[in-house]
Amino acid sequence: MDAEQFDSPNEQQKSKELKTKEAYFARLSQWAEEAKAAQLMSNYLYLNYNYNYNCNYYYTQAQNRNLVQPMTRRRRRRFDPLRVLDDVHQREVIHHFGGSQMLIAPFWKRALAEFLDALILSVVKVALALGFVRIFSIDLENSLLSKAFKEDNPFMALFDLSMDIISLPYNLLIVILLTKLNVCLYECWWTIFNNGATPGKWLMKIRVVYVEAVVPLQHNAPAHFIFQGQTRPQWAMLYPCETPSFTRSLLRALTKNMVVTFFFPVCIVMILLKNNRTTYDIVTKTVVVESTPNQPHPHHF
Repeated sequence: MDAEQFDSPNEQQKSKELKTKEAYFARLSQWAEEAKAAQLMSNYLYLNYNYNYNCNYYYTQAQNRNLVQPMTRRRRRRFDPLRVLDDVHQREVIHHFGGSQMLIAPFWKRALAEFLDALILSVVKVALALGFVRIFSIDLENSLLSKAFKEDNPFMALFDLSMDIISLPYNLLIVILLTKLNVCLYECWWTIFNNGATPGKWLMKIRVVYVEAVVPLQHNAPAHFIFQGQTRPQWAMLYPCETPSFTRSLLRALTKNMVVTFFFPVCIVMILLKNNRTTYDIVTKTVVVESTPNQPHPHHF
């Protein structure tokens, strides 16, 4: 009886320790199950909600693409074809519609491209002129052209010819107009079907684009004129930055060629540049840009 009473506290203590260990291991097992479930939770969500997540993801991406893509012609603002926007309205257009960041072509590239085009067109002009002279039976010996080029001073000869252009014979004037018209059509055709680049511009890797707004990225950029060196590249935001249409390309070619022909040397004023744009660029809402520019440095705009 005494032995049983003596062993009972020890047995009670052992049973108590056993219950404590069981409770500890039970809790440890429960914690392990919860940790395992937490680790598998991501796989569970991925397997069960992958379809909906992908649908929402692609829907969101499609919305974002619609935001950054250029606006379609139906949603674009209609601009007055005869009105040239001032600087304030051009900034408003860029702020509202966005634009393309492009590098404005420097003057030396444009001049070299014009020289290359002139070399190509010289052959075409001579062939056309001789053909028209034969068709209209023009006597070149007694014309004003031959008299002008017989003078000693070539500059004064061209100046006198420009002053006497109205007194040229009717058939000779037609030859000049037809030759210039073919030159304009040549430039217009290349501008439309060669992404805004004539052969000379293509060789110099520049092209003509139609713009309604041109906003330079450099703040307080110094004025750049014809004979000034360009110290740094001129980046600008352009909108809509498209290949000119047939009407705009033809108008640009006519403005450049006809004015140079009939108003020489007064036409030199048209070569003065504003942000590397000539007067006929501004009038016809075009600008000459680099075809493959390097990545620009970050600018604050």
